[in-house]
Amino acid sequence: MQISEIYAQLTGNALSVRDETRFTTMVAIELLAKKEGVPVEALNLAAPDFAKTYPPDKDDLRGHWNGATHYKAWRRAILDAQMLADPCNTDGDPWTSLRRAARLCFNRTMASLHDLPRFLPSKTEPWHVDDEIIRNAYAPLRGAKRIRFRGALNAFRQLYDGDLVERTGLLPELMPAALPNLRDHRRFITMAPEIASARSMIKCKKSLNAFDYVHRLAAAGGLLDSVSDTLDDMRKAVVNLPDPSDVGIPPVKTKTLRVYINDVMHCIGGRDYRLTEVQQAWSDLRKMARSAGFQTNALFNISMPGSAAGLMPSEISADWVQTVIEYHKSRGSRSTPTQCRLGCEQLDALRGVLPAELLPTVPIGIRRSFPAAKLPPRPKDPVVVAWDELYIKITKTALITDEYEHLWVIRREAIKKQTSPEDITQKWLEELRDSCPYDCLSHVYKGVHDLRKISGFEHLQPLWHRRQRHGGLPENLERELETVVATMGAAPTTYRSLKLATGVLAEHLGFDENASLEDVRAVDIASFEWPCSAAKGKTYSKSIMQIKNYLTLPWTSEWRVLQEIVVGTGMTMKANPIPKLLAWSPGPSPRLVSLEWAQQLDRDLRSKIANPPHGRADLAKTMAKHVAEFDGLREIPEVDVSGLMPPPIGLIR
Repeated sequence: MQISEIYAQLTGNALSVRDETRFTTMVAIELLAKKEGVPVEALNLAAPDFAKTYPPDKDDLRGHWNGATHYKAWRRAILDAQMLADPCNTDGDPWTSLRRAARLCFNRTMASLHDLPRFLPSKTEPWHVDDEIIRNAYAPLRGAKRIRFRGALNAFRQLYDGDLVERTGLLPELMPAALPNLRDHRRFITMAPEIASARSMIKCKKSLNAFDYVHRLAAAGGLLDSVSDTLDDMRKAVVNLPDPSDVGIPPVKTKTLRVYINDVMHCIGGRDYRLTEVQQAWSDLRKMARSAGFQTNALFNISMPGSAAGLMPSEISADWVQTVIEYHKSRGSRSTPTQCRLGCEQLDALRGVLPAELLPTVPIGIRRSFPAAKLPPRPKDPVVVAWDELYIKITKTALITDEYEHLWVIRREAIKKQTSPEDITQKWLEELRDSCPYDCLSHVYKGVHDLRKISGFEHLQPLWHRRQRHGGLPENLERELETVVATMGAAPTTYRSLKLATGVLAEHLGFDENASLEDVRAVDIASFEWPCSAAKGKTYSKSIMQIKNYLTLPWTSEWRVLQEIVVGTGMTMKANPIPKLLAWSPGPSPRLVSLEWAQQLDRDLRSKIANPPHGRADLAKTMAKHVAEFDGLREIPEVDVSGLMPPPIGLIR
């Protein structure tokens, strides 16, 4: 088909291509007409004349093309259009035309197809390729070249799936057969009748693969002729198998090859030429014993040193075995002497079963020495028995881990002191508490709590008392603390925490009954060493500082009255803004809190001179929040009618 006809098809949308491809091809043809100096309708170039007139390596590109890249893209566009319009040898080279058709048909570059003509004889065209040419070209290849040839052949066979490639007429009428798989060892080498007959008796797939691989390796190494070989020839061949890489066979690991050989020898049986005469005799003995249903797992401990010493099974004696046992004992081995004795037992067990000439004339008589019978168990401690019975009783109705989680502490200490459950008294528990380390006291208290839940132990009293709860708080100090906590508006839980921390502090410092909160304020908490763990000490320090900070606020009569009113409304200590605002020293009366004061304090906090280097805008925001909360107290009726609130303050900024 002439190029002018192709242009007409493109113009009339008769050629099925994408719009951008259609436009590019039409521009390329118009450029060709300009180069030829004729109208497009007069372009009479047809395949393969265009490809020969404009070769891929054209030298003179001046005047119409912007370099080699432009020229090759232009040439490719026209040749692709020729191939789509009239599939044939468009490039003048059948292999190049075939690759072009493959690219257009499958929409990908089949790079491996480039390798095929390089492996084939010269002047071999695509339609000449057949099975004989493929086999002859593949046979001399080795290593990576074989892999490349297989990839090229597979790509060539895929071309038969493309309609466009078929229409070129460049493919052979019959598709070449695929090469055998690299590990399909049976297809590569023929087998002699006797070996093939032995192979037909193998049913296991893994054993068949091992048989085929070893046979192929032996044939490739010249050890078998694949015509008149016998099984004995194959037994001899496995002794001197060549390196698979040297004869073009896919290699396997050394360990795998050894497994293959052992599998083959197991399947075909007979003489194993890898073994000496003595080793073969021991091997035959083990096989015969297993066939008769006897154990031979420990016989190896006799046959191995026996073979090394050149002793047949019939030549083994008790004295010789005893020397082997003594040798292993001298090495510090404990299990091998026992295995040797077991091997002697297994060898003597074969007497009367196997032919007498294969066994020693006299039984060896060496046996294993079995351990002495175990002594009867020692009687259990009656205290432990009593506690076990108690546990059995309570587990009938509840789980130990759920209901009696800490009972183990009481049980452990009772067993140490030889005290049964029924002998536990209140005095015994108090002595346990007094002797128990401080960090275990909580477990003891909880253990007593669990013990009191058991029937028969309800009369026991808990060990918790005043000193353990709050460290021994003096009465005068306790009254002052209750008064302060009441004015703070603290919740009961907060009160207990403050009371405990104050009590621990008072007990450690030895405060007497006349101690007051002023004594607590005088303590330097930062350097104080609490008589407990670091975590508890941190909690206690936080509680004491909470009291000290509250007491050091600039309280006046009017501020105290306002605080009492706010606390009386039920507002929590956390939500109460009065102590927070007092920390900023607003003045002796709540009525003096004003916007001017707040704005001045805001400027001072943000000042880079007063608070170098960047000011404290964070504190200014906190102060503004406290002022806003204080300003919101007027919404509470009791506070609003008290007459203690200043005029509305509003926003500071």
